[in-house]
Amino acid sequence: MEIINFLTSAKNIKSMVIIIMAIIIVVYSSILLVVPKWRDFIDLLEKTKESEVQLESYQQKLDAKRREEKLVEKKTETVPVEVYKSPLSNLPVESSSIDLVTNVISMLEKNNNNIINISYTPNPAAVNEMTVPVSVGVVELKLKLDSTYVSLKNFLTTLYSYNYLCSVKAMRIVPFQDNKNMLDVDIIIWVYVMK
Repeated sequence: MEIINFLTSAKNIKSMVIIIMAIIIVVYSSILLVVPKWRDFIDLLEKTKESEVQLESYQQKLDAKRREEKLVEKKTETVPVEVYKSPLSNLPVESSSIDLVTNVISMLEKNNNNIINISYTPNPAAVNEMTVPVSVGVVELKLKLDSTYVSLKNFLTTLYSYNYLCSVKAMRIVPFQDNKNMLDVDIIIWVYVMK
């Protein structure tokens, strides 16, 4: 009975109405704050799923591209390089390398490089420091050229694809003062010959 009297008293009814109103206000404002955030959260989850699908698609494309590149790499032929052997046997390195030196000079001229100076050194001292087999002779060509960027590039490409082993050991390139398209080139090329 005391509980009924307590609940029915006017003072307690006012308190209970205030408490219920406070609870309703808290619940209502929570709903107003949480529902928009909840929608944002759901939108974010959907965007994340879309991004994951898109990422998976990109990953599959990337894997396919890598497989293609590996196939292309396998198909790419290596440049066949061999050490030149003179048709005449038992010649010194100077004599047996004449054809190679002539071909290198011809490559330079065909690619519009102007030869200013050539020096020719059979079996240079640096060969002893390198790992060159005893059966192979080396001729060092020191060349001074006037060239352009395109001509020099074309020569180096031609030299790279040459069937016989030649290597560029050093190169210095300086543009002309009055014409930046023209180059002053110092280049050292080694040609290799079977002894």
